[in-house]
Order: sequence, then structure tokens, then C-alpha cells
Amino acid sequence: MHGRLILLSCALAAACGGCRTAPRPPRVTGDAAFRRADALSAAGHHEAAAHAYARFAKEFAEGGQRVRAGHAQFLCGEEYFAARKYKLALAAFDLLYKRFEGSAYLVRAQRRAVEIGEKLLARGDAAGMAALENVTLRAPYSAAAAQAHLALGRYYQKKGRFADAKFEFDAAAKARLSAEQSAQAEFESAVAEYRLIDRPAKNLEHLAAARLRFQRLRERPLTADAMREVDAYLKAITDLGAERHLLIARFHLIQANTDAALSHLREVLETYAGSSRYEPVARELIARILKAREEQR
Repeated sequence: MHGRLILLSCALAAACGGCRTAPRPPRVTGDAAFRRADALSAAGHHEAAAHAYARFAKEFAEGGQRVRAGHAQFLCGEEYFAARKYKLALAAFDLLYKRFEGSAYLVRAQRRAVEIGEKLLARGDAAGMAALENVTLRAPYSAAAAQAHLALGRYYQKKGRFADAKFEFDAAAKARLSAEQSAQAEFESAVAEYRLIDRPAKNLEHLAAARLRFQRLRERPLTADAMREVDAYLKAITDLGAERHLLIARFHLIQANTDAALSHLREVLETYAGSSRYEPVARELIARILKAREEQR
């Protein structure tokens, strides 16, 4: 009986190619997997490289390879970016935030997300807005957040959403920017404030606020071209403010309210002094009002 079992086992082994055990395929190590992804990237196969990096990040997310796994997750997003698959890149960076909190590659991912957001907005894709807003929420005081606020402000400015644009530019000016970038953010915020002037309910309020903003900008490190723009806006605001106060003064004169009329005419001479068009008119009206008062005494 024992001999029959031996013969049977040998027959089975022979049918399988011999009595030795079939070799197992070698296990892919972390180094080999990473090199394979690197090779795909170097060959320009960006989507395939993205998939390979994603597999590495998932397989080695825990343990001694965790730092490299975070790097792989970042590179996955970079490869999708190189392939112009921007939404897939954003999804890859989103996984970096979720799975690898504290990764050294988060800052670079934020910067890339801002770039992607701008590209998507340029295409008219609202996903770009969400990408930029995510950066401002995830790292509100970072340089990337400041750039995201600037990009959102410029988008809203183009859309005529000046109040939203002003909010974003103000947020950018308070974030981590260089002195020159901060001044540029303040300049764009002042322009947005100026654009709000045409809203009748708050014309004078926005005029005064815009004027103060541009006056402060004269002390900031702007380029010569930007400073000329500041001066041009200040001149326009001076004429516009003088005109608005002059119109209100004339309305009060029709109502025989000379005190209110004088108050607005003095605003032309004091707050909006320098208007060659309206300052002489204001002076003439003030002289008439005062002369009329003298004659009534």
C-alpha cells in the first residue's frame, strides 16, 4: 500500500513537470516598483506612470516606505498634470492631503493646484474655482492661498462681480506675499472698489474708500507703470467725487436747503480738491450762497 502511494505521487509530479516545487514569481519590492514608475515617466508615458505611482502609494502607504509613498502620490498628480489630465491631477493631490497628512510635498501640491485652477478657469471650467477655493481652505495663510485668492479675484473682476473680487484681493493682501505682490493685490482691490462706484446706493461710500486705497498705494513699492495707473485712477475719482457732490448740492439748492448744499460744495473743495472741471463751479456756488445770505440780513 505504501509503495502504491509513492508511485502515485511520483506520477503526479511527473505530470506537473517533475518532482520539484514550481517556482513562485518574485515579489516586487518597493524600490523596483518605484523605479518602474520612474522609467515610465522618463519615457513620456505620463498616464501609465501616474497609475504606477498610484499603485506604489496605495501598497506602501503604511510602514517603512510611507514617506516614499507620499512622494509617489504627489508624483501621480504631477504625471497627470504632464498629461494635461487636470481633474485627475487634482484628485491625486486630494488623496495626498487625505492619506499623507504632514507630507513634505503638500506645499508643492498646493502650488500646482493653483496653477491647475487657473488653467481650468481660463477654459471656462468652474472646477477651477473649486480647486482654488480648496487651496485657500486647506492652507489659508500660505503663499499658495494668496495666489489662489489673486486668481479668484481676477476671475471675478472679469465677470463683473466686483464685490467678490474685492474680497479676494483683500484676502490676498493679508496673506503671505512679498511686498511687491501685496501692493499689487491692494491695487487690484482698489480697482474693484472703484468699479463698485456705479452702484447708486453706495456711490459716495465706494468713492471715498477707493480714494483712500489709491492714496495708500502711493506709498507702496509699485512699478512705474502701476504708479501711473494709480495716479490716473485718483484723477478720475477726484473728478467723479466732485461731480457727485456737486449734483447733490444742486439738489439741495432746489429744495432751498443751503446748509446741506454748502456741506457738499465744501466736500468738492476739501476732499476732492484738484478737479479743474468742478472746483471752480463749486467755488462760484458757495460765493452765491454766501452773498444771498448777506443780502437777507
